[in-house]
Amino acid sequence: MGIITIGGYGNMSENLLVREETKAVVYDLPSENQLRLPAELKAKVRNIRVQCTYALHKLGLQCTESVILVSPHRVSQIEETIREVREAYEALARREGLDNFEPQIYVIPIYQTQYQPMRNLAVRRLQERLDESIDRISRVLETIDEITEEARRRQLKYRLNQLRREWLTIQQIANELGVDVSRDLEYLLELIDQARGRIQ
Repeated sequence: MGIITIGGYGNMSENLLVREETKAVVYDLPSENQLRLPAELKAKVRNIRVQCTYALHKLGLQCTESVILVSPHRVSQIEETIREVREAYEALARREGLDNFEPQIYVIPIYQTQYQPMRNLAVRRLQERLDESIDRISRVLETIDEITEEARRRQLKYRLNQLRREWLTIQQIANELGVDVSRDLEYLLELIDQARGRIQ
């Protein structure tokens, strides 16, 4: 199936499109919670869902649970990302004999009147995620010295490095969309670096 682009604005002038190419990606991915599956297969479905959700989120900022505001700089990546998501689900469906297992993904052009409300939703969602991450890393710092098992320390170090990379990517996307969260993000990165330094 190809990418579905939804317009619905008749002969509206092209100059109503924000920044020429701003789009939203709306998705509904099959979930392990929607199917009656054995525990082992549920874990496989969850892994695919998490992997594909992460890939879609790298396109832009999350507005709601299943809506991504894509910056013009990343519009060219939409088609390839959606193809990868579809192929991941198709491969698992073939291996496990799953029916009705296709992700629903739509690409919607964003017009001037839509852009600001969606951007506001994205900013609020981003701030909520920042606050949650700051709280989580603060709790890690409070208990990090109690973690003495080497395997757990390696695992924590890996997660901290991954989290730092994720937030640097989010910062780049936010900058592309004109969203400034530098103060809180710098504080979060400082906390992550403190934790990384103490887990060495």
